[in-house]
Amino acid sequence: MLASKFSGRWDDSLEKDRDGNYFIDEDFDRFKMMIDCLRKKAIATKDYPYSAPKGDTDFYRMLNYYNIMEGIYPVTLKEIYSPADVEDAVTLTEGIELKVDTKELCSFHLQHVGHFRGIESLELHIGEIQCLQVGMERLINYQENKFNYSQNLGVGDLSNTIALDAGKSCFLNGGTRTNIEKVEFKEGTIIRVELKNPSKWYVDGELVAKDEAKVGDIQICKPNNWHSDRFALSMKGNIKVRNVKYNRNA
Repeated sequence: MLASKFSGRWDDSLEKDRDGNYFIDEDFDRFKMMIDCLRKKAIATKDYPYSAPKGDTDFYRMLNYYNIMEGIYPVTLKEIYSPADVEDAVTLTEGIELKVDTKELCSFHLQHVGHFRGIESLELHIGEIQCLQVGMERLINYQENKFNYSQNLGVGDLSNTIALDAGKSCFLNGGTRTNIEKVEFKEGTIIRVELKNPSKWYVDGELVAKDEAKVGDIQICKPNNWHSDRFALSMKGNIKVRNVKYNRNA
């Protein structure tokens, strides 16, 4: 089941027994828990959805080793704005690869499911887009801000939000625009976002912006009272979310 569903460490370098079977040196109960999760997820329905288990450090370590963290703990997008007058404005296809298709400008939070580990980095694979703003909201003084997203305002346009704007080849900081030269956003472009301190944005492997430092003409200053970031995404078009990496804290 693992070999057919996931890439990773299923190759000829793995130890095998005399009959050619893979030798798996793992705690039986922990490995069985992983297999049971995959079985349940394979037959999940809308009425009887898959529920990710609460794991521990050893369980997370094993999932990382077999490269199936996203298979057990998928990420999803929580819709925070979509136009009420547009039918089926958002189409989400969830799984190992999260696909998003929107008819109009919609905004989302990225959420992990089944655990409390924070997201450290992720990749967005661009399809056909008219607008794509990928960044984060700043939460101040341990109070959750209210962000008034609309059909004309996405992440980066609002106060206390910053974003890379792939549609306009610029960086947005609370509505202030800074152009990014010599960076082309087209179908197939990969944007990688690192949600660390400092946060960083890469386009096809090239660093184009980061917090608290100057990259080219971009300078983003973080006030001392910002205590945390929350990933946010505003877009019109279609993208794929891949290679989500979590931090080590449960």
